[in-house]
Parts: sequence; structure tokens; C-alpha cells
Amino acid sequence: MMIVWVCGRYYKGSPWEILGIFYEEHDARDLCTKDIDFIGPVEINKKLPEKNMEWPGCYYPLKEKT
Repeated sequence: MMIVWVCGRYYKGSPWEILGIFYEEHDARDLCTKDIDFIGPVEINKKLPEKNMEWPGCYYPLKEKT
């Protein structure tokens, strides 16, 4: 199983933006500069459900520090 980390930015009411994809969680976390930046793990070569769902392991690093 191979995991990569997606770093993105979410503006309420808008689509989220991808800021980068990394092999290491700390590299994705280091890219976060705003409290609306998030990171989350994605397993490579794994089909995901075609429905809205919670993203296990996704979090907002800068919100966690406050």
C-alpha cells in the first residue's frame, strides 16, 4: 500500500484548490500557510466511493495549533 498526502485550500462555498501532493505528511503540512489549508492521505491505486463521505485522516494543521 502506498500513501501520498494531498495539501489543499478550502474557501467556504467554493471548490477547494490543490496546493501539492507529497510522499511525506510533514512536507504537505509544511506547505500550509493559512488556517483554511488542509492535508489528507490518499492511497494510490485504490478506488474511492462515488458519494460524499468524510475523509479519514484529513485535517487543518494550522487550526489544530490554536
